[in-house]
Amino acid sequence: MIRRSTTLLLAVMLVVSACQPAATERPASPTPEVVASAPPTPVPTQVVQEGPALPPSIGEAILLHTQFAADIDAEGVPIGEADAFPEGITQILALVGWRRVDPGTELRLRLFQGDHFVLEHSHVVQTGRDAGFVVPLVARDGFPAAAYTAEVSWNGVPDELATFTVGDVPRAGVILGSGSGSGPMPYANPAEVLVVTRERILRANLGAAADSVFAAAARVGDLHDLEADGTERATPEAAAQEVHRLLSGGRYRYLLILGNDDAVPFFRVQNPLADEERTDLSDWQLPADWLPSDDPYANLDGDHWAIPDLAVARIPSSEDAELLLTQLSDLSPPDGHAYALINQERRTQAATVISTINPSIAVELDYAPPVDTARFASGPAADARYLYVLLHGIGVLTDAWSANLETWVPQNAAQRYAGEWTVESRRHQLDAVSIDGNPGSRGLVNIGACYGAWTLDTIQEPQHKTADNNLALHYLKSGARAFVADTHLSYTVLQAASDPPLGRTGFERIFWRAIGQGATAIDAFQQAKLEIGASIDQLVARGHAQGAALNLKTLHYMVYLGRP
Repeated sequence: MIRRSTTLLLAVMLVVSACQPAATERPASPTPEVVASAPPTPVPTQVVQEGPALPPSIGEAILLHTQFAADIDAEGVPIGEADAFPEGITQILALVGWRRVDPGTELRLRLFQGDHFVLEHSHVVQTGRDAGFVVPLVARDGFPAAAYTAEVSWNGVPDELATFTVGDVPRAGVILGSGSGSGPMPYANPAEVLVVTRERILRANLGAAADSVFAAAARVGDLHDLEADGTERATPEAAAQEVHRLLSGGRYRYLLILGNDDAVPFFRVQNPLADEERTDLSDWQLPADWLPSDDPYANLDGDHWAIPDLAVARIPSSEDAELLLTQLSDLSPPDGHAYALINQERRTQAATVISTINPSIAVELDYAPPVDTARFASGPAADARYLYVLLHGIGVLTDAWSANLETWVPQNAAQRYAGEWTVESRRHQLDAVSIDGNPGSRGLVNIGACYGAWTLDTIQEPQHKTADNNLALHYLKSGARAFVADTHLSYTVLQAASDPPLGRTGFERIFWRAIGQGATAIDAFQQAKLEIGASIDQLVARGHAQGAALNLKTLHYMVYLGRP
C-alpha cells in the first residue's frame, strides 16, 4: 500500500544535491524556562498578520510547520501533539523541523504569552536535510492559562507564527490579512451556457425526479440531450462530436456537463507521467496510463495539447437528485473570510497559494496535525467564503484526506535537547478531513489533494462513488458554490511568487489571483487553464521537458465541479 498521494518538489529536485555544505559545531544550550509573567514588550508580528505575505525563506528553505507536543516517545512519535494543553502542564515541547535548510542558517524561536515576551532560543542549523531541533518549554509551577504565540525567524526575519493555548481560554489561531467578502458570486448568463447530458441514462437512474432535474437544468442554460437524434453516444469521442456541433455556432461561452462518467463519459487522456507513477498506483488498481478529463469536449480548434477553448464545468452525478437540484439552484456563499487547512509538512509549499488568495480577504490558517477530522468538522471551514485544503488523497478511499506525521529521533540521545533531531515522515498518516460529521461547505472550495475530484467507479471497494463515500460529491451535495480539484495524482511544487506557474500549485496561484482580481469562479478556472496550457510550449522551448510534461498533466486533471 502506498501513501495517499505523491508530492513532487520539482523546483528543489534539480538543486538539492548542491545545498548540503558541511555541518558546523554548535555549543549546547541550557533548557529554556517559562515564567508566569514577564515585562511587556511589543508582540513580534501580530497573531492577526496584516497582508498574507510570503515567508522570507521561500526559495531558500523548506520548513515544516512548528509543532507542539507534551513529549516524544522512544519510537520518535510526538505524544499529545496539539495546540491546546491543560492548565498546570509543566513542559511543552516546541518542534522546529525542516526538509531542507542550508547549514549555518540561524533559526530562532521567540515565545510570547499574550503580548508578554517569555523567552528566546536560537539555533544554528548543522544538518541540511530532514532534521530539526526541539525546545523544551518548562514551567516548574505549571503553565498559566493563556494564549501563547511562537515566532520562528529565518536568519533574523520572522518566517512563521504558531500558536497554542493552555487552560480554558479561547483558541488563538493565526489569521493572515484582514477584511471579508460578502454577497453572491455571480453565475454565468444562462444564454451563454450549453448544458449537455444523455437523458435516457439520467431518467433510468433518477426515476420520477428526472423531470425536476431537467427543468432546473433548462433554467441555467440551453439543455440538449446528446442522443436526441436517436444515435447512441456512449463513448467520449462520440459525445464530443455532438458537443462540438452544438458549440460550433459560437453563441456559448460555457459548457456544463450534467451527469457522471456513466452519462457523459470523461475522456481518458494520456498521462504524460505514467511511467513515473505506475508503481505508486499498482496497489490501488488505479489507472496510470490515463487520467479523467473534460477538456477535449471544448477543444474546438483541435490544438495538440487539447487546451479547452471555453470553460467546462460538470455536475458529476447521474443518480442523486438532491445533489443535482442543489447544484442547479442559485447558491450564495457565506459572507466572511477564507479558511485554509494545510498538511504541516507542506507549510513552505503552500505559502505561494495562501498569499495569492484574495488580498482583500483574511485567511484563517490551520495545520494538520494537530487538526484532525473531529476538529475540522466542528471548526470554521463550513462557514468560510473560500475553503482551501492541501492534504493527501487517493482515488479509491475518497472519503478522507490525510496529513503527514513525523518521527523525531535525537542524533545524540545523551544530549537530545542540545543537538539536532532526524525528522522523517511516518508511513502512517492522520486523517484530517473526512465525510463523517463533516457539514460540508457553501463556499468556493479548492482542494489540493490527489484525486480530490475523482468520482469514477474503482476496482477496489468502495467501487461506486456517492455523496456518502466521496468528499467531492459530499461537498457538492452540501451546497458548495463550486469545487475545483484534480482527478489523478497531483503535484505540489515549491515556487516563489516570481516563478512561472508549475503543477497544481501553479494552477492554484493563477486561479486565486484571478479571483482576487474580480473574476467569477468559472472564469478564474478557465484563466488558469489557458495560462497553464500556454506555459507548455514555453517550457518545451526552454528545454524543460519534465516541467512541460507536468503542466500538460496539470492542464487536464484540474476540473470544475458545479454550476458555472
